[in-house]
Amino acid sequence: MNNVITNANGVKVKVRVYDIGDGEVDRYTIICVSDKGKDSSGLVYYPVFACSENPFHPQGIGIYVGDYYPYRRHSYDFGKRVKDLASLPEEVIKYIKIITT
Repeated sequence: MNNVITNANGVKVKVRVYDIGDGEVDRYTIICVSDKGKDSSGLVYYPVFACSENPFHPQGIGIYVGDYYPYRRHSYDFGKRVKDLASLPEEVIKYIKIITT
């Protein structure tokens, strides 16, 4: 599984991308695994973003949606995991490079 991408600053970062399928405005979910943090209780979390196939289009979407807590993974439904980032639309890859800087 290739889930490492070089961001806009030239730094390699690890992300997990999920595809919920056609017909959804926020089709792709991106978990920034390299940017983990800890909350006030010491629990690890990762920032999560969602985007459409073309997040830079005026009718597209590209937003921060919250934090992912691994211990609650059973309560999330992100869709099917994208195994190769190169298979994503070019605009989604561009969006990932920007949000991971």
